[in-house]
Amino acid sequence: MMKQEEWLAVNEQRAAIYQWFSAWFALEQTQAQLDCYHSEELNGLYELFDQIGLTSECTRFKKAIAALLKDQDARLELSADFAQHFLLDDKVSALPYASFYLEDGKLYGDVETKMRAFLSENKLEVSAEFKEPADHLAVYLELMVHWIQKDKNFAEYLRINTEQVLFLTNGLLSWLPEFVAASQKQKLRYDVYSALSALLLAFIRVDILLLKEDT
Repeated sequence: MMKQEEWLAVNEQRAAIYQWFSAWFALEQTQAQLDCYHSEELNGLYELFDQIGLTSECTRFKKAIAALLKDQDARLELSADFAQHFLLDDKVSALPYASFYLEDGKLYGDVETKMRAFLSENKLEVSAEFKEPADHLAVYLELMVHWIQKDKNFAEYLRINTEQVLFLTNGLLSWLPEFVAASQKQKLRYDVYSALSALLLAFIRVDILLLKEDT
């Protein structure tokens, strides 16, 4: 049985990882964010991925970042890749919206409506500055961050773990593999976003397994 200190420490790490993914998928990276990858600042994150068996997926991402950073126009090239990967039509881009995969290419569908209602029930909302539907991948990831950071009642950790497993399974894994498959077909200048998508899917699958082990 997991001890309280261990559970809290693990959840702090999980929240940080989901936050990192959310930041990558929500918006283009700033120069300051990219500068972090010139240092050893992210080594702790990489070590966490290694510890849970995601060495291959993490290595792919690190190689993609290393290749990008050799480009003197790294931020501009990454911004162009972001636009091509996420912002064009479905014939060109891998769209990051649940409705698109669950409702035959429909945007702002029932899934988006239900997600917006779910957020409202939990006294949350999509930021006005983030001009995207509520079923955007980054919103799901940010919701996980909020959930992990807010619900710290160790006495009910079995319930919390079970609820998070259900959300990850039904809310994300019901469409994320299709999104990732589409991402792998992208012909981008650099492999950063495709590698990141594959790493996210692998992480969520492992996270579910680890949550189940503690229930």
